Amino acid sequence: MMTTTAPLALGADRLWVLVTYRHAGSEIGTDAFRLAINPDSGCYCTCPPECFHTDALLPISRLTAEPLDGYRWATVTDTEQHAYPGATSYGSAA
Repeated sequence: MMTTTAPLALGADRLWVLVTYRHAGSEIGTDAFRLAINPDSGCYCTCPPECFHTDALLPISRLTAEPLDGYRWATVTDTEQHAYPGATSYGSAA
C-alpha cells in the first residue's frame, strides 16, 4: 500500500509530496517526489529525483535530458486553481 501526503510547499514554486510504502501493516520506506503540472489539462505528475533533475527550470529527464512534454513545476497557485487530490492511499494493506 502507498500513502501520499498533500503537497508540501518548500517555497511558492517548489511543491513536493511524500509517499510512504507499507506492507503487512509495517512501514517499509518513504520517498519524496517533486510535483509537476500540465497547465493545459490540470494533470499532476510526481517526479522522483532519481529520474528527474528536480533543481532544473522544468522537469528534465536524467535518462534522456529531455523535458517532460507539456509539464512544468507546480506552484502553490496551481493547487488553488486545479484541485490536487490531497492525501491519498493506494492498494491493499495486506
